[in-house]
Amino acid sequence: MSSAVLMQPVGSGTDDSGIGTDSDDLRKIYGEAVEHLSEPVSSERRRILSELTKIGRQCSEPNWDGYNANPISAGAIEALEELVRQLPWNSPLPDDVVPEPSGGVGIEWYPHPGRSLIVSSNGHRELSYCLLVNGQQESNRIFLMNTVPLELSSVITRLYLAES
Repeated sequence: MSSAVLMQPVGSGTDDSGIGTDSDDLRKIYGEAVEHLSEPVSSERRRILSELTKIGRQCSEPNWDGYNANPISAGAIEALEELVRQLPWNSPLPDDVVPEPSGGVGIEWYPHPGRSLIVSSNGHRELSYCLLVNGQQESNRIFLMNTVPLELSSVITRLYLAES
């Protein structure tokens, strides 16, 4: 003989049958998580996304720089917007957005003199990065998936944890 258990979704009813401080703590954590998920995008993240849009508009014509630069690809802007949205809430956000004469666009982190990271897109889901830490350079190509590529997360971490 089988039996069914009916459960209410968490936070959907008024039944507070949990007992003790653990239950109170879980209720508080759940409430904070729901509140956090309803908050708008951070102002810093919004600034970077806005800058990407602005550069996409300003550099959309051939010769935008006066030196025969290619127009910035809409796909390059979209790929980096997606990457910025995927960065975890506790990840450092890029400091700047840089148009590239090739038609790509890059986002830069520079937390300290002698340390920088640029991630570039030319309009495909393939990204390029160049990390510079204390005179040592590392570069590679990575693919943008549904989450921030693990290699890029590692590179950002090394950028901020590197000894001066």
